[in-house]
Amino acid sequence: MPETHTTPYNEMKIFHHQEKLRDIENGKITGPIFLRIKPTNVCQDNCVYCSYRCDDNKQQKIRFNQKDYIDWDILEKTILEFEEIGGKSITMSGGGEPLLYYKIYDAIKLCQELGLDIAMITNGQLLNEKVAGLLHDANWVRISADSCNADMFQKIRRVGKEKFFELENNIKNFAESKKKYCELGINCVVSEFNANHIYEIAKYMKNLGVNHIKFAAMINQNSEEYHKSIKSDVISQINKAIDSLTDNNFKVYDKYSSHFDFSAKHFRTYNKCILMQLGAIIGADSCIYLCHDTKKFFDTFNPIEKCQHHCMYDSRNILLNNYLHVDKKDINFI
Repeated sequence: MPETHTTPYNEMKIFHHQEKLRDIENGKITGPIFLRIKPTNVCQDNCVYCSYRCDDNKQQKIRFNQKDYIDWDILEKTILEFEEIGGKSITMSGGGEPLLYYKIYDAIKLCQELGLDIAMITNGQLLNEKVAGLLHDANWVRISADSCNADMFQKIRRVGKEKFFELENNIKNFAESKKKYCELGINCVVSEFNANHIYEIAKYMKNLGVNHIKFAAMINQNSEEYHKSIKSDVISQINKAIDSLTDNNFKVYDKYSSHFDFSAKHFRTYNKCILMQLGAIIGADSCIYLCHDTKKFFDTFNPIEKCQHHCMYDSRNILLNNYLHVDKKDINFI
């Protein structure tokens, strides 16, 4: 069911940037609003669903160098130039585990000094270091966690069970010490390893003091087939969690159900990727993805031809393409 109130995952946020939308409508190329930086591909986990590590997943056609990281001189310059061209926000994520990046403290500090909104997606296992103190002031921190007991954690993360209890303490401590406006969320990837425990995971995370949990589907080359036997029960558990666990301090977000309508599709129905003009990704290989810097590329890139894979921004692109193609003579017939 579509959300009717503000959420961290509200796809309508772009409509608060009307100047940007007018630029796009007029064919004007301007700088991105947000930047997602993957400072390193190094990670201490070996998750069963990770496209950077799991060879039997094969969801990515291009294999990544697991040892890649961005040189600090390049990253520092990137952050400074992003702010200069009017960028608004930066998310540090993976790739690998961003808290393993050798200059992550300096990177976060620089973003804050420049007045950029800052967020992080992390596995949370190093959230007890000094950098955790800086993240108390972040706009949001999202921890990738998909277990409610040590056995399940070991099967999914393929690391020692003791890491589960370390993460448990880190989540609990961060929830207690962060600033109120810092949204602490959990991203739980649903797979065959935890499908029978979705409600338990939501209840467990609520008890640790997080603000919300989001359920998303494990992605592979045939997501529909993979989730076929578990889909109905998973959705039932998510709905149960929404109904019985939601209150003023805790929310449950279902991105699992909509995955099969949008992200799981390996084709596009529109010939313009509007999201290229809104944000970009800097990989640990120091390359730019979701290219936005040349008008020729933006004008000639056709997602129908090029994007025959899952796309996390598919629903947003459909929304924006519909917005930009409204027949002006009918605009007042709401």
